[in-house]
Amino acid sequence: MLDLCSLKPETSYGCPTADQILINRFYAVGYSYYFRQTKRALEIVDPDKRDMTTVERQNNFRPDFRVPKRFGADLSDYSGSGFDRGHLVASANQNDTET
Repeated sequence: MLDLCSLKPETSYGCPTADQILINRFYAVGYSYYFRQTKRALEIVDPDKRDMTTVERQNNFRPDFRVPKRFGADLSDYSGSGFDRGHLVASANQNDTET
Protein backbone atom coordinates (compact mmCIF):
# COMPACT_ATOMS: atom_id res chain seq x y z
CA MET A 1 0.00 0.00 0.00
CA LEU A 2 1.30 3.44 -0.96
CA ASP A 3 1.86 5.83 1.94
CA LEU A 4 0.52 9.18 0.68
CA CYS A 5 2.12 11.03 3.56
CA SER A 6 5.61 10.09 2.38
CA LEU A 7 5.03 11.86 -0.95
CA LYS A 8 4.97 15.46 0.25
CA PRO A 9 7.70 17.37 2.09
CA GLU A 10 4.98 19.09 4.17
CA THR A 11 4.12 15.76 5.76
CA SER A 12 7.63 15.21 7.09
CA TYR A 13 6.29 17.01 10.18
CA GLY A 14 3.43 14.55 10.55
CA CYS A 15 0.45 13.42 8.56
CA PRO A 16 -2.95 14.81 9.56
CA THR A 17 -5.42 12.45 11.15
CA ALA A 18 -8.57 12.70 9.08
CA ASP A 19 -11.16 10.79 7.11
CA GLN A 20 -9.39 11.68 3.88
CA ILE A 21 -5.94 13.07 3.06
CA LEU A 22 -5.92 15.41 0.07
CA ILE A 23 -2.52 15.94 -1.53
CA ASN A 24 -2.29 19.16 -3.53
CA ARG A 25 0.54 20.84 -5.42
CA PHE A 26 1.73 23.17 -2.64
CA TYR A 27 0.02 21.74 0.44
CA ALA A 28 -1.74 18.74 1.98
CA VAL A 29 -4.97 18.72 4.01
CA GLY A 30 -6.79 16.31 6.27
CA TYR A 31 -10.53 16.42 5.58
CA SER A 32 -13.29 15.60 8.10
CA TYR A 33 -16.46 14.00 6.75
CA TYR A 34 -18.22 14.72 10.05
CA PHE A 35 -17.58 18.49 9.97
CA ARG A 36 -17.58 18.67 6.15
CA GLN A 37 -14.43 20.74 6.17
CA THR A 38 -10.67 20.55 6.49
CA LYS A 39 -9.33 19.64 9.93
CA ARG A 40 -5.71 20.49 9.18
CA ALA A 41 -3.70 22.10 6.43
CA LEU A 42 0.03 21.52 6.04
CA GLU A 43 2.36 23.67 3.99
CA ILE A 44 6.00 24.67 4.14
CA VAL A 45 6.36 28.44 4.22
CA ASP A 46 9.56 29.80 2.70
CA PRO A 47 10.72 32.92 4.60
CA ASP A 48 12.83 33.93 1.59
CA LYS A 49 9.86 33.94 -0.78
CA ARG A 50 9.21 37.21 -2.59
CA ASP A 51 6.49 39.51 -1.29
CA MET A 52 3.06 38.19 -2.26
CA THR A 53 0.86 40.73 -0.49
CA THR A 54 -0.52 42.19 -3.72
CA VAL A 55 -2.20 39.02 -5.02
CA GLU A 56 -5.79 39.73 -6.08
CA ARG A 57 -8.66 37.61 -4.77
CA GLN A 58 -9.95 35.19 -7.40
CA ASN A 59 -13.34 34.26 -5.82
CA ASN A 60 -12.89 30.77 -7.21
CA PHE A 61 -14.43 28.61 -4.46
CA ARG A 62 -15.60 25.21 -5.68
CA PRO A 63 -16.18 21.83 -4.06
CA ASP A 64 -13.28 19.39 -4.18
CA PHE A 65 -14.24 16.59 -6.57
CA ARG A 66 -12.17 14.09 -4.53
CA VAL A 67 -14.46 14.41 -1.49
CA PRO A 68 -17.67 12.33 -1.75
CA LYS A 69 -20.55 14.70 -2.56
CA ARG A 70 -22.55 13.86 0.58
CA PHE A 71 -19.58 14.88 2.79
CA GLY A 72 -18.48 17.98 0.88
CA ALA A 73 -19.33 21.64 1.33
CA ASP A 74 -20.75 23.72 -1.47
CA LEU A 75 -20.90 27.48 -1.94
CA SER A 76 -24.59 27.46 -0.97
CA ASP A 77 -23.68 26.01 2.46
CA TYR A 78 -22.12 29.37 3.34
CA SER A 79 -24.95 31.55 2.06
CA GLY A 80 -26.51 33.53 4.91
CA SER A 81 -24.47 31.66 7.52
CA GLY A 82 -22.38 34.63 8.64
CA PHE A 83 -19.28 32.53 7.96
CA ASP A 84 -16.75 33.27 5.29
CA ARG A 85 -15.06 30.64 3.15
CA GLY A 86 -11.59 31.89 4.02
CA HIS A 87 -8.29 30.18 3.33
CA LEU A 88 -6.47 27.57 5.37
CA VAL A 89 -3.49 27.94 3.08
CA ALA A 90 -2.88 31.39 1.64
CA SER A 91 -3.59 31.46 -2.08
CA ALA A 92 -0.62 33.82 -2.51
CA ASN A 93 1.66 30.94 -1.47
CA GLN A 94 0.41 28.78 -4.33
CA ASN A 95 1.50 30.68 -7.40
CA ASP A 96 5.21 29.86 -7.43
CA THR A 97 6.81 28.17 -10.38
CA GLU A 98 8.81 25.88 -8.07
CA THR A 99 7.19 23.12 -6.03
